[in-house]
Amino acid sequence: MNAVRAHLRRQEVLPAVAPFLPDDVVTALCGRHVPLALLERMAERCRRAHAEEGLFGAFGFVSLSDTLTTPTHLIGGCERVKNTPLPRQYDYTRGCSSGPTSACCRSSWFGSSTG
Repeated sequence: MNAVRAHLRRQEVLPAVAPFLPDDVVTALCGRHVPLALLERMAERCRRAHAEEGLFGAFGFVSLSDTLTTPTHLIGGCERVKNTPLPRQYDYTRGCSSGPTSACCRSSWFGSSTG
């Protein structure tokens, strides 16, 4: 989640995740989309655990695969929201929702607050 948080905030991702990962993994992540690369790494480890080591059966593998697919979809949705530009008219309403003009804007848009 640190990788997703830093990526969505357009911050450096590797310093956020480097304390939790071995040096060889950090080196392999350079220049990649770090949140998705970490998910790919987890999926590969699950595949290996299923195929080579037999740690869980087919149903367990399908369940883990679905569990790793969900964050991938969530990251994609968050990135779409992050990269969607807001129309120009939202600049006015966003500025009007707080500060000293908010009472003026609310009363003129939605009628008087007194009954």
